[in-house]
Amino acid sequence: MIWDSIPWKRDLARRATRLRARRRQRRWPAASLAKVEADVFLAAYTVRKLIEAKKVSDETEAQKITAQAHPLIKGPVDHWNWHKIDELFDLQRSRVVQMNLLAFCNQVIHSYVFVPVMDEDGLEGFFVASDRERRSQLLYFKLLDVVGALEGVAADDILSNRTELDPAAGERVVVHKSNRPTRTDGFLA
Repeated sequence: MIWDSIPWKRDLARRATRLRARRRQRRWPAASLAKVEADVFLAAYTVRKLIEAKKVSDETEAQKITAQAHPLIKGPVDHWNWHKIDELFDLQRSRVVQMNLLAFCNQVIHSYVFVPVMDEDGLEGFFVASDRERRSQLLYFKLLDVVGALEGVAADDILSNRTELDPAAGERVVVHKSNRPTRTDGFLA
């Protein structure tokens, strides 16, 4: 359990800053690619821990992040071919999907496929498929959408709590509120 969220959120903000800087990176040695994957993975783990410890406001937790979902066309995806995403998934066809932060974090934490995508400016985004999703689809996330989500969690402050009775569950739940407006970059309200 997280007692003090401040060190966790500071570390998350540092990872978001490092990832944002990768948008302008031109050279990509293997060590840089490994650091990108580690920063994305550890940021997702941090966000999930903060959500599960109730250290993020309900507004921030409920926000959505957008991805492009590409269907599987040839399987199975396994340890020998996971990196051949252009052969396994239809990268020309996609549908827009929106997921909450916890679902995003689980995709990254349980990633079976993780492939960074670079353009002429630097890191553009990444493809990811969890151990379950690899059987049906590959998700593409834009880097700046992910960084916006991470920065939103890092800056989130819970200013009030109240307890409400959840009639469906028959138990009390705590509602955490923030005074921050809903973000629009990287999130959909």
